Amino acid sequence: SYNEGGQDFGGAGLWFTGTNNQTVVEIFNNTIVRNKCLGAGNFGGKGGGIFVFSIKLETRNNIIWGNTQTSGGPIARLIGGTVSAEFSDIEGGYPGLGNFSLDPLFADTAFFSLSPASPCVDAAGEGEGDLTIDGVEPVFPSRCGLRGDLGAYGGPGASALPSGLEPITRLFQKFTTGALVSTPSDSRSVNFADVNGDGWEDIFFTNGPQSGAANFLYLNGGPGTAFSPVASGDIVSHAEPFDGATFADADNDGLLDAFAVTWYGRKNYLYFGSGGGAFTYDPAAPPSIGNTYSETASWGDMDNDGDLDLYVANSDGDKRNLLFRNDGNRVFTKVTDGPPVNDADASRSVNWADYDGDGDLDLFVANEANQPDALYQNDGAGTFTRITGSTAPGQDNLSTMSSSWGDVDNDGDLDLFVANAGYFSEQNNQLFLNENGTFTEATNSGLAADGGCSYGSGFGDYDNDGDLDLVVANGYCTGSTVNFLYQNDGQGHFTRDLESIANLSTPCSFGAAWGDVNNDGFPDLAIATCKNTSNSPLEGNQFFLNSGNCNRWLKVKLAGTRSNRSAIGAKIWVTATIGGQQVTQLREISAQSGYCGQNSLIAHFGLGDAEIADEVRVKFLGGADTALTEVPVNQLLEITEAITTPVRETYENEAFAVNVFPNPTSEVFQVEIAMLRPVARLRLRLLDVAGKAVLEKEISTAGMGSWQESFSVREIGLGRGVYWLEASGYGRPVARMVEVF
Repeated sequence: SYNEGGQDFGGAGLWFTGTNNQTVVEIFNNTIVRNKCLGAGNFGGKGGGIFVFSIKLETRNNIIWGNTQTSGGPIARLIGGTVSAEFSDIEGGYPGLGNFSLDPLFADTAFFSLSPASPCVDAAGEGEGDLTIDGVEPVFPSRCGLRGDLGAYGGPGASALPSGLEPITRLFQKFTTGALVSTPSDSRSVNFADVNGDGWEDIFFTNGPQSGAANFLYLNGGPGTAFSPVASGDIVSHAEPFDGATFADADNDGLLDAFAVTWYGRKNYLYFGSGGGAFTYDPAAPPSIGNTYSETASWGDMDNDGDLDLYVANSDGDKRNLLFRNDGNRVFTKVTDGPPVNDADASRSVNWADYDGDGDLDLFVANEANQPDALYQNDGAGTFTRITGSTAPGQDNLSTMSSSWGDVDNDGDLDLFVANAGYFSEQNNQLFLNENGTFTEATNSGLAADGGCSYGSGFGDYDNDGDLDLVVANGYCTGSTVNFLYQNDGQGHFTRDLESIANLSTPCSFGAAWGDVNNDGFPDLAIATCKNTSNSPLEGNQFFLNSGNCNRWLKVKLAGTRSNRSAIGAKIWVTATIGGQQVTQLREISAQSGYCGQNSLIAHFGLGDAEIADEVRVKFLGGADTALTEVPVNQLLEITEAITTPVRETYENEAFAVNVFPNPTSEVFQVEIAMLRPVARLRLRLLDVAGKAVLEKEISTAGMGSWQESFSVREIGLGRGVYWLEASGYGRPVARMVEVF
């Protein structure tokens, strides 16, 4: 790199010449950057990266980026010269198999090694000593040892690095630019939700200053695109002192709905999804009526009737919490009897969970002001009994802000983490292990000795090793606050992880949540940032992209039919052999994963070195069971209740990505294909559950960055049910489910 030349054959990073095209030159795994070929003359000013004169050049697995030339592109060929380029990152693009034009994301400007998020990692093709997965070790093996990296020095995990150059070890890359993290805010809740049904997780933040502020909704456009803020619509237009929020399909129409609560004696807001990521406020719905001091809320089906009911936690004013029974057709009835609505505690957060494994959702309410927390056991018909005594969790008269449920020791039941915070004074957090419906505090878990003014929390297997890790958000403390990231050893013992994220310090944090924004199988982390005091400056929210490792994974997306459409309360068990041991993991779908936080509605399982999931078992709340065996890993598995042939989806194709939305649909669905590599043609087929093609289409994608087209359910003649769209033409086919209702 750094060559500079002028006119008459001068310049270029690499310059090749021969006679009558008789010479053949091969170059592999080169990084050709920042060269200049300027001037004019006979052949000057061309080919800032490579200049080819009367020879045959074969190039593979190279990076040609940031070069300068007076005219033309970074590769110039003259007097009969020919160039064959494959599997290379060439600025401006170049014809050839596997070529692309994306910022290489260099980790440094001395050796130009690759950052973990570089598109050049795992992008090499077959070649001399650099095969994909055929048993030949690549020149620079990827993090998973399957494919080579482009360029001279490769990325993290390369087999050789220049002397003095250390590999990048941070698992998470912090976003520092873009509206998602740069917009000043006084945020409370953070929610992952695919609001427009395009297959990419969107992010919602509430804002809660006393004077009121509009909330933020950011749409995810997929890999290589920034989150775009939604500028108009009901859900981002109301300026109130918002706190918590919860997303689910409350009316079972296939669209996510939202409920956002406020404090200071203001009303709450119920929004129904109206399609395309838009929401309509319903001021007449009972959950929207009344003056409250609400902290957060959560959707859950208390009576197993297939409709999602709503519980709201209040901390001031009347203090009694609210429960609304969903009677269908967007009709809600306020419940007035029973301990969950008559106990007058200062409640901060609420989570539904089937802690006793009897097939119905129970309630856990976190109470502050040094009051005991409340565990309400459901009898299955929506009648609750408050559980007290030494075997109930959270009876220590601490100020609990957050609760998160998860099977931390993989023993088959849901354990409970509670986050405690004295206002501007620290309290230790607690972990309660569940043994057949009774709880024991795990004082040696590693979670109880760090203090902290803890508010948000959430379980997620961020390293994909087969056990649930934990994030804890801290705020309203004296001085700068450091959030906690804990790594689980698989037995329910946790250690502070100080390496995976460079800096978790913030002035004040509130909610935290996990979601996979780029569909790579590794959970990413979002944290809501708030003002520590009324005089504190506004800060941006935080987002950390998980760059992943070589561990495998499985994601499971459920759709209820007899049970609620969002499958809230459904349980998923995945069994696999990890590290030579058979491990069964449990997830329960929830609309709230901590105080002012909601993880993705898609269940995520880290599978370590497992080559296959031996069994995937699903129990829908009050509905059907589904069991699958020998399920391939590294995929999104979609299962619709009462459908005997679940659809298996994959995003694993280096040439293109496919999205279908809205999905489910009853009228029209749109197919969008993003081209990641040059491919001339693709074939689309829409298949029914028997594998019969009901639609076939050949499309030309030559020279296109993307392709999209709308299809009419009526014109194709589709009945209700599940179909899947298959796109093929390069590598393995990509399948996307289409549900018609």
